[in-house]
Amino acid sequence: MAGLIRRFGTGYVRTTVLDAGGGQYVWIRRPGPDRTTIDRPGDALRATIAGLPGLAVPEPDAEWAGPDAVVYRVGGQSSVAAALLAEAATAQTIDVAAILRDTAATLSALHHRAAPATERLPAPPGPVRLLAWLRSGTGSRSAARLHGHANAVLGHRRITTAIDWCADLMAGDTLLHGAPGTGVLVPDGSGPALLLTGEDLSRGPVEADLGWLVGELVEHRETRHRPDFDDLVAAFLGGCRSDVDGARVGRAAALRYLTHTHDFAAYVGWHDELLTSLRTLAGVLDDAGRGALLPEVSRR
Repeated sequence: MAGLIRRFGTGYVRTTVLDAGGGQYVWIRRPGPDRTTIDRPGDALRATIAGLPGLAVPEPDAEWAGPDAVVYRVGGQSSVAAALLAEAATAQTIDVAAILRDTAATLSALHHRAAPATERLPAPPGPVRLLAWLRSGTGSRSAARLHGHANAVLGHRRITTAIDWCADLMAGDTLLHGAPGTGVLVPDGSGPALLLTGEDLSRGPVEADLGWLVGELVEHRETRHRPDFDDLVAAFLGGCRSDVDGARVGRAAALRYLTHTHDFAAYVGWHDELLTSLRTLAGVLDDAGRGALLPEVSRR
């Protein structure tokens, strides 16, 4: 390895990016201090997803990185998320809309693969941990404090609705990425962007994956007051298969936004901006319940 590029992360997951030379970079992802393990796909599951265009699959022989690490080798050192959060001039160096359209096709191809019969895949991890928190009100760092505020700001009806939506996203048998997002979407200098795929493989409805990525864009739209992010949502969903349930995608997107709010409190800590997020989420959850969260062009 030629050297360290950067380290970043939260109490949930820590990422190290190394320069491997020749335009290649190694991304090492490990559990953070508030998480005990991170999953590596078994040989049969890795073989199922290997070769799909647009996916970066964990390296099978990565014990050098430690037993708790998942290792990817890609042609980029930063993610689409980094570009979206950077200054506009930096973000314009990549075509995010085109990347998202391609990613929609990548996820569609993944969803058409059947998981090996020997694999007992879990439900998507995001809805699982969100549901546990909504029901228990407990968790690491500031999770309990946030739950108290969520009860006051969102109210019983919205929280009950979110619980029902979580259960809906945990029902289904389609092979899912599990947590697709712009933070694990890496522009490749020599080809298309690659979606780091392997540690969150799960089963559920296709809309769980699609809404999880859309939810990031919705959050940016709402918190950064960027209506142009509707164009990115439309680009992504425009690349999806035609039989997806747009209203269900919207509900999953709202839950993704709520999950990120939980994750910040639970894996980073308290910030008063979380109260602003909860107030915004009240409207986001209401819009999702009415099927009005996503731009008209992306609803089906």
